[in-house]
Amino acid sequence: MNYVDIKTISNHFRDAFENMSIEFFPDSSFFSRFPSGCCGDSSHLLAKYFKDSGLSPYYVCGWKGSQSHAWIQVDNLIIDITADQFDDVSDRVILTEYSVWHSEFVVSDRYLSDFEQHNVQSAKRYGIIYENVLRWIKQNK
Repeated sequence: MNYVDIKTISNHFRDAFENMSIEFFPDSSFFSRFPSGCCGDSSHLLAKYFKDSGLSPYYVCGWKGSQSHAWIQVDNLIIDITADQFDDVSDRVILTEYSVWHSEFVVSDRYLSDFEQHNVQSAKRYGIIYENVLRWIKQNK
């Protein structure tokens, strides 16, 4: 998968999160205010696609003061589809090898992302949402 493929699928996921009805996000009512407060779940869901495509996506979470934020990283590429929830970011999707903005976060977690390794309830919730997102993308791209 190359940069263009990663950018395309990242935009498709972003479009799905913005346009899908809240009923397709079980136990995830916070998706109604996407992208605010959705960085962790969005990152896990997008990472699943990249993992299924043969890549090794890392979930990265960091803190800047009292604010936390999560994104994924594949090799040296930062992939962030929710950074625009912050006032100082306007890009809907960020794909870059270096970001001054991301470097301001003190990383607290970094691990290979696999939502299927979460507790049973979370893994099930993620699995349902993931299938709904894939279905939406297939019908709308």
